Amino acid sequence: MSIFFAFVLHIFHLVYAVILKVRSLRKQLFASPPQQLLAPRRRIPKHLAIVFAVDPSVPVETAVETLTESVLNAVEWCRTIGIKKLTVYEEKDMLSKCTRTLYDNLPAQGQELDSGESEIDYPLTPPPSDHSESRPLSPNDAPENHVPVTRLHISERSSRKEMQNGQKPIRRRQQKPTESAHKSDLLLCMISAEASKPAIAAAARALARTESRRLRNSPPLEKREPYKLAVEELDRILEDESGLSSPDFMIIHPIDFSRSSSAPPELHGFPPWHIRLTEIFQNHPRDRSSQPWFSWRQPCTPIPLDEISFREALDEFASAEMRFGK
Repeated sequence: MSIFFAFVLHIFHLVYAVILKVRSLRKQLFASPPQQLLAPRRRIPKHLAIVFAVDPSVPVETAVETLTESVLNAVEWCRTIGIKKLTVYEEKDMLSKCTRTLYDNLPAQGQELDSGESEIDYPLTPPPSDHSESRPLSPNDAPENHVPVTRLHISERSSRKEMQNGQKPIRRRQQKPTESAHKSDLLLCMISAEASKPAIAAAARALARTESRRLRNSPPLEKREPYKLAVEELDRILEDESGLSSPDFMIIHPIDFSRSSSAPPELHGFPPWHIRLTEIFQNHPRDRSSQPWFSWRQPCTPIPLDEISFREALDEFASAEMRFGK
């Protein structure tokens, strides 16, 4: 009897998997095209995050080129529809290799290229002593821990920087032209895995050292209250509106040689503290160029984030039903 029920259960799962696959194929083949970029939507994210999942098999030069093109396109689209903040993430810090190219091809306001790691200059201090009750703060001891973020302020006031400096912008894949509109200012933040769990661990070490110093400096007979960590205190350390903050919407874009969409969504080490209320969209890149039906036999190349996928993600976010609770 147990064998019979196991067989029925396997048949049920098989039928369910076939139904899901048919629905997925039907959605891909007969889905209506996404709205235009400037079409009115019920909701637009104020802070957008894009996670680039680079496959290890992709050469570094190809990955950097694809990342650069994707970020340049995303910046243009965000400025067109009025998104105020864009955070781009790549786990292995390949974005650092794109920084100079992005700065040369984006209308950055002045010398706004900076990193959160270098904003505070700490004086040189001798090695800490185990018996020292008071000593200068070092980056590991300071509760005001800054998450490593590279920021680029993009402003309309310097939109002609390339023309004035005689710089030649890099070539991008041909995109469908959008309606002309005033482009808003944008804060571009670039982060890697160093802004994720290592930043949380550094914040925990700083809080532990601060509490240990407080206990050592308190009188022996004084009643000591147990330490309680508040969510607001950790927010103050890990989040910064001018740096890394919680995005409203996240797009996961894979950069690989595969065209299959069976892989489940992965965050690839994106800072977990900042996505408690974030809507997540998994993008499945498709080669939209006109190629023959047998082009699947040809070697695939990584596809940058394109406008159609970006608009599909915006439509998904606009139609999402958000319940934040009380």
